[in-house]
Amino acid sequence: MSIIIKKFFAAEDTFTGKNALFEIISANQMHLLHPLTKELLYKIDIEPEGAIISAFDTKRTPHDAGRCMLECSRGCKGDFECVAGCALTCATIII
Repeated sequence: MSIIIKKFFAAEDTFTGKNALFEIISANQMHLLHPLTKELLYKIDIEPEGAIISAFDTKRTPHDAGRCMLECSRGCKGDFECVAGCALTCATIII
């Protein structure tokens, strides 16, 4: 028997009411999933100087969301919840 355990982090922007779901891959990486379809949208690498966001497919252009993510996460200093909050806020650009 084989068991796979996955960790998830849910976030809600209380101002906009938008929700996001993140799959925790490692201590410095997470995936942003579409909150309704659970489709993989972005890979997020967390670094001390900010986060790097990469699209999983070519249907969406992460350029604007990526710039938002980089600027927002600069002040996070590697804090996981802070970066997740930035991703949620910036993801509303494309979700």
